[in-house]
Amino acid sequence: MNSTRYRDDPVAALFSIPTPLDYLPWVRILTAFKAAGGSEFAAREWSESGEGYNERVFRTTWRSIRAEGGITARTLYWIAGANGYRSERV
Repeated sequence: MNSTRYRDDPVAALFSIPTPLDYLPWVRILTAFKAAGGSEFAAREWSESGEGYNERVFRTTWRSIRAEGGITARTLYWIAGANGYRSERV
């Protein structure tokens, strides 16, 4: 039996993903990050790194996201994994 355990870090996962230029992929990633327990502060910092950042749009979007929606934390880690993120071995 394999007893190796891994720990996911939602902030590290988020920052492994380039900030998308298009609105819908950006919202999808933010939703997955919030579902993973990610903070507004980290989400804002990541969003600010992208072109076309708008504070008002960020605030409105973040507040409208429900962590219990259809997009889950698994989406965040799947997208992050496609961008080179790997879970930390513990």
